[in-house]
Amino acid sequence: MPMFTWTDEYELGIPAIDKQHRKWLVLLDGLYTAMREGRASAVIGKVIDEVVSYTKEHFSFEEMLMRSHSYPEYTEHKQLHDEFVKQVAEIRERHESGQMLPAVQVANTMKQWLVDHIQTKDRLYVPYIEGARHRR
Repeated sequence: MPMFTWTDEYELGIPAIDKQHRKWLVLLDGLYTAMREGRASAVIGKVIDEVVSYTKEHFSFEEMLMRSHSYPEYTEHKQLHDEFVKQVAEIRERHESGQMLPAVQVANTMKQWLVDHIQTKDRLYVPYIEGARHRR
């Protein structure tokens, strides 16, 4: 049973971003499942690497979108992204050093950050993106 389920409340109405957010939740669910099932360390490491890579890819796209639409809170938003990337990298480092990572805690922390970020911070840039769409 998946730990994360996409719901309409996460929709921002920007198809490319919503699609990326859905994929991100799938990756986090894969990480949770791998950790919960105690799969081989290499499998967990691969899933963590996928989460790290996709996190950076998604944030780059989102930041490009914010810059191209002159989002005034871009610097603060990017700072939140940078802090999360650092958190995820620390999880990877802890795993690589052989530390046991509590699956539920790691997954919940990442999910909670993502859900809170989408519902509070990401929603703030939507009017700037949508406004640009209506001006075209």
